[in-house]
Amino acid sequence: MAEHKFANITWHFGKPPKPADPLNDTFRQLDEADGLRQQGQLDRAQAICESLIGSYPDYFGALFTLGLIFIERRQFPQALGVLVRAVMLNPRSWRALTALSAVYLELEANEMAAATLEQAIAIQPDDPNVLVTLGTIYSEEREYELARKAFRRAYELDSGLIEAAVGLGTCCSHLGEYGEAAAVFEGLLKRDIRPLGILHELTLIPPSYLSVDLADELSRVTRDDEEQSEFENSLEFVKAAILDRTGRHEEAWRTVAPANRQLFDALQSELRQQEEVEAANLAQLGKRKSIEVCRESPEGPQTISLF
Repeated sequence: MAEHKFANITWHFGKPPKPADPLNDTFRQLDEADGLRQQGQLDRAQAICESLIGSYPDYFGALFTLGLIFIERRQFPQALGVLVRAVMLNPRSWRALTALSAVYLELEANEMAAATLEQAIAIQPDDPNVLVTLGTIYSEEREYELARKAFRRAYELDSGLIEAAVGLGTCCSHLGEYGEAAAVFEGLLKRDIRPLGILHELTLIPPSYLSVDLADELSRVTRDDEEQSEFENSLEFVKAAILDRTGRHEEAWRTVAPANRQLFDALQSELRQQEEVEAANLAQLGKRKSIEVCRESPEGPQTISLF
């Protein structure tokens, strides 16, 4: 029997190829969309997901992936809509619940974010990253006991998770548990982890609880991802706090005053830029042509202009 090849497809006369399995094709498209999302090709990924949802409105995987795409685009209202639908379809998906809580957090709905994360943790209690997010939410709400519980559990699960350690130490400090706070922060210093935020937190702990020389630790700090000017300014604030706690108040003031001035100038510059953008938007609005509309009135036809 003759065999023909075309476009890398081989078949025999009399034996046509089997029709494609719609289910397998759907899975393939979703996998392709998620791969494109991870590669940053959000337009193509979104188009595939929306096409799948158009054909299968209750397709959980497509809704969830589309929600992640909207999050990456920082389109949080759109993300909220699709993720709520996804969670309604699969309320046991802790990943969807975690993503939904992140959206609530961005929309400043902290109570909803915390409640949603609690549901995720009830399903998946041993994910340290979820616990850190929950601890962060409770910290922002000044619920330090609940935050400490979440951070401590995350730290027990993954002692290498710096966010968990910093969160735990900060909560302990707020609660007056200075011994535990100092132990956590100094443990990070011993591992050669010393971002400025840790040293700043240590300046808030009474000296009797500390066994490290903060000035020496400050001299060993290196810049991470911060801009040079931002890093140097933060460095001066921490340096001033260290000087002040050792009684060198005048030197501390001479250190902090220029840093304050630099911060004030930066904020003023940002405010001026915002005002310029708003002024440009208003000017653009003023250039729009008016639309004349006639309406009837007791005095006869009147013309009004809408801008």
